[in-house]
Amino acid sequence: MSIARHHAEWLSLLEIDGPFLSMPVLLRAFPQGLYADDPELARELRLAYEEWLDNQGGLQADPAIHRAWVLWVLRRVLGMPDAVLAGAAGGADERLEALAVAVAEQHETLRPDFAVLDPEAPAGEAAEDSAPRARLLLMLVPPGQSLERPLAGRHWKASPATRMMTLLHARGLRLGMVTNGERWMLVDAPRGGTTAFISWYARLWLDERLTQRALRSLLGPIASSGCRLPRPQKGCWRPRRASSRRSRTSWVTRCARRWRSWWMPSTARTRTAAGRCWRTWRCRSCTRRR
Repeated sequence: MSIARHHAEWLSLLEIDGPFLSMPVLLRAFPQGLYADDPELARELRLAYEEWLDNQGGLQADPAIHRAWVLWVLRRVLGMPDAVLAGAAGGADERLEALAVAVAEQHETLRPDFAVLDPEAPAGEAAEDSAPRARLLLMLVPPGQSLERPLAGRHWKASPATRMMTLLHARGLRLGMVTNGERWMLVDAPRGGTTAFISWYARLWLDERLTQRALRSLLGPIASSGCRLPRPQKGCWRPRRASSRRSRTSWVTRCARRWRSWWMPSTARTRTAAGRCWRTWRCRSCTRRR
């Protein structure tokens, strides 16, 4: 398989809304493809995910296990050390409080649950408002909370995704992540540009391991020294859903992919089956039938 097809395959497994990395950028950044598959990590990931899923699906879901699952992904899957992971120790963290932003008109304060700090920042160095230099902010919501619907029990009727975008804009940061444990949404909010929302699903990490490798490859280096966030250049970014006019092939393909991910058992997720599904079925987001 060519490297271009390799990148096209894992891109097709993500849920992307807004401008995202184009193929020329991916080929320059990953000329040899994504990080290699790690069978031991995949085995541990399955065990950790099933333990979290069993607990959260029970009658007495434990918030501590929910938090521990998210921390495990950050530490083990993304390889982020505690030295740059604010909030990992639990309890009050002054660094997270310094990154909080008050939304006066909504009478709420937005604060991250975790933050990946810049490992190259000198000890004690902070911005003018005493906030530490951060590379990525992360918000944790309850397992049943949709990331695109208003947060339950809050005065401000804004979704977790919108809250993260607001926090990033207020802090002048670019990258944030929101998760309910199952869905992991990366929020890319470049200054003066269009915000993009890219989602991974934990259940697909087990059967479609390319998605897990993509997450590691894209976000793992953020906690490393020498990492630089990408700057938009002409031809480097492209909107994957910018056009309102989509061809027949476009909606059929989206329908088949979503139906394959949500309805078909993992053992039947083959290209042949995916090619047949749209002939007789409808996916959840498409009301059209061939």
